[in-house]
Amino acid sequence: MAVKKSKTGKGKPGKGTGKKPSPPVKEEAKDAAVLLNPAERVAAVRPMWEQRPHSERVELLTVDLDTLRQQAKAQADKQRATAAAEGGDLAEYAALDVPLEEVLAEGLRRLNNQDTWKVWQFDGQEFYDADAFRAHVTQHHIRPELLHLLPKDDPKGLERPAEAALRQRMTDLLQQVQLNSRQAQEEQQGAGGNSGSGGGGSGQTGRGRRAPKNNPEQASSLLRDANVEMISTMLEALEKEHEHLYQSLLRPITSFVCEMLPEDMRETSPAELHYEDLEKLPPDDVTRVAEWLTEKVDALSSRLKAEQREDEEEEEGDAMGDVDLFALTPDGAALTVNGKWLTHLEERLLGEDGHPRKARGDEDPHRMGLVLEWVFGSIVSTAEKSRDGAKRCLGLVPPTTQAAYDNLLRCLEDQAAWEGRAKEAKDLMNAMLTSRKEADQLAKQHGIRQQPPAGAAAAAAGDSEAGAATAAEEGSGVIPDSVIMKMLAREALLTSAKLYALSFDHQMAQKSLASVKLQIRHGEPELERLKRELEELKHAPRGLEGTFRSAAEMERHRHQLADAAIEEQLEVQTAFREQGAKLQSLYDKKQRTEFEIAKRDTEIKQLNGWKATVENLSERFDDLAKQQQLLLDIEAGQAALAGSSSSSRLAAAGATPQGPAAEAAAAAADAAAAAIAAEEGTAGPLAAGSVVPRSSVLTPQHHVQLNKLRQHFHKDVRKQLYSDVDDRAFFDRIKTALKAIEGRLEEGRVALQHLELMLTNVACDDPGAAIGSQLVLPLLQERLDAAALAFKAERAKMAEEEIIAMEAAAAEAKAAEEQRRKQALLKKKGRTKSDKERAAAGKAAQEAAEVERRQREAAARALAEEEERKRRQEALIALRQQEEELMAQRRQQLMAEDGYWAQRMAEEQQRAALAMAIGAARWCSY
Repeated sequence: MAVKKSKTGKGKPGKGTGKKPSPPVKEEAKDAAVLLNPAERVAAVRPMWEQRPHSERVELLTVDLDTLRQQAKAQADKQRATAAAEGGDLAEYAALDVPLEEVLAEGLRRLNNQDTWKVWQFDGQEFYDADAFRAHVTQHHIRPELLHLLPKDDPKGLERPAEAALRQRMTDLLQQVQLNSRQAQEEQQGAGGNSGSGGGGSGQTGRGRRAPKNNPEQASSLLRDANVEMISTMLEALEKEHEHLYQSLLRPITSFVCEMLPEDMRETSPAELHYEDLEKLPPDDVTRVAEWLTEKVDALSSRLKAEQREDEEEEEGDAMGDVDLFALTPDGAALTVNGKWLTHLEERLLGEDGHPRKARGDEDPHRMGLVLEWVFGSIVSTAEKSRDGAKRCLGLVPPTTQAAYDNLLRCLEDQAAWEGRAKEAKDLMNAMLTSRKEADQLAKQHGIRQQPPAGAAAAAAGDSEAGAATAAEEGSGVIPDSVIMKMLAREALLTSAKLYALSFDHQMAQKSLASVKLQIRHGEPELERLKRELEELKHAPRGLEGTFRSAAEMERHRHQLADAAIEEQLEVQTAFREQGAKLQSLYDKKQRTEFEIAKRDTEIKQLNGWKATVENLSERFDDLAKQQQLLLDIEAGQAALAGSSSSSRLAAAGATPQGPAAEAAAAAADAAAAAIAAEEGTAGPLAAGSVVPRSSVLTPQHHVQLNKLRQHFHKDVRKQLYSDVDDRAFFDRIKTALKAIEGRLEEGRVALQHLELMLTNVACDDPGAAIGSQLVLPLLQERLDAAALAFKAERAKMAEEEIIAMEAAAAEAKAAEEQRRKQALLKKKGRTKSDKERAAAGKAAQEAAEVERRQREAAARALAEEEERKRRQEALIALRQQEEELMAQRRQQLMAEDGYWAQRMAEEQQRAALAMAIGAARWCSY
């Protein structure tokens, strides 16, 4: 587990964002909590936190269970009272929610029984450890052939390039969305701010959307259009990612649209989203979808594995893991921060990039770490944030563990299919290399020349005469049947290679076509909207309301309106033309892609037919060769048996006839075979000057079939065989396809990590998230604010006392020095003085005594005045505190529902409503 800096505006509604009940604290602490942001509150508490030892820090971070129960009960009562006051659907939804006090009770029960309040639920079973949950899913729900595809749980593993690339793309997308959102907010504020200004015209937003300046009522429509634009931007970017990752985000949106719109009012289906249906939703629902999708993109932009840092030493067991952030004290009477989590926070600081990093050396001597940042919400636990985002409900049906498991299983099956394609590509490449070597050896051994590309092109173009001439020219040598079979096998292999490349290109083209159709489906409603808007502008009335001092002023106003209308029409017309040109290019691309797909389909069908022809021819050659080999084996066996038998046994069995009759029979058989060959026209290289040996004893029909096959190969097939150039071209295409498939597999591994994490998060029931954000952390924040304020007051008092002590010590030192100087002077004069001098000295001594007395009286008066000043200051402080308390009470009375300011605001609203009614009546009278 790690910590991540929180982002403003992305908290889940209802969790940690509302006012939480708290025990009575000082009024100054409450004011500080209201007026300061989290960073300022951390800065205010930091001096106090530095001076506290570890034991006192732990004590400050410990909350009594009775206090938590009281807080939970008070908050639940307040929530029920609010729901009852509102009534309607809100009360029904509040009745369905689990009260916070029940959540606290269940969490404490789990902590007492299992030392954790997280539980993973699946198949009606409960698991109190994420590893046990994953092991159950792996053993009982994942087929064995898919197990090796599951992500390896390696906490110390480094981030893979595909993971970093996806994270960077999602980070860039999130920045783009945030920039567009800020621009839309500025345009909306500008539209509302210019509502009372004179003059016509409108601003231009993304995709030609106009920002109305004179109509504040269209602000909500403008916000909805901006959110629709944001959703379409994110979905267009996500559509280019892994399809299962994209579908896991698209299906909840389509389900939500289907829930909110009746079937006759929408074209969206559970598998397909039509963007024009988003414009039919209320602005709040569109905003909800945009926030949900933004949170998902933010989750995809999070780092799944630790970053490798050169300046950070690796330590054994440094991985945090998914631990509970809070734990019970040994006596079980209070809840405190988990020691492991507290140590993890104390050892880390925020880096320059805003992400936590481990502190180095003496960089943090007080071990402040990120404890205060976590307490005040500047950073959050990545694991808790991920779980909260995964379980966030978009529609009426919350995310289910079964749906997350189905997403993971579909992705695993798809990954296995792509691995099969990669294995097939590698096998084809290895077979092609082996076949290429064998073909080179056969060409050298039998003197077979490779068919040049020109001959192949002529044969492919249908030039039968050129192809036949080339084949006749190359067929000057005798090619054995075994070599023909190897050539046919090589041709089948190369055809399979080309089919593989074509199939891959076909699949990529279909994916590109789907992407183009999605863009067209998104762009067509936008074009229709711009067309309607342009027509409305052309027929919009030119208002000349108001009074003018002269005809010239009215004419000048008329020209201003005309110029503004022309400018507005030009803006919308420009956007309309740009959108039309974009759609036309998409239509052209769609048409080209469909034509290429159809052409490729035809080519694939032809190649499948050609492959079947080659394989059929090879099988027929192989059958005849097997028959011939079988007869040869039988004849060889008979010959061996005859050679080893005795002459008497041969005579008794009837040996082969010898003499003129046998030779005549053999000659007749050879003549019959030659006649059959001559009748079939065996003028090819195999039949020219050669007759089938008599030892093969094939039937005449088999000889005829064999010669036909040879003729068909040399006349029709050989001229169409692929050359070495084609072989290398197919090899390169498969190599390119394999590279793309390996990239696709890397993307699939990253998608599997996110889907498995989603399954783990959805299956986890963690009451600690709600308890921590809604109960414990608000109490800790108020406690630390009060402690920081008390520490600040104590430091101020100590500083004041120190200043007073220093001033008193300085006065005493000055008086002592003056007394010493005077005594030394008197002692020096006493040695040489006369009677007169003695008298003068006595007088001087009296004067000195008088001066000393006066000084003592002055010092006593100063001390009394100082005490009086302190007493007055204390009285003033007490009076000021009383005044502040009275002011606070008065402020509460004024801000109450029946207070002065509430009545004053109600009167102001009535006056404003009356003024608007009078203005409307006057306007109607005109």
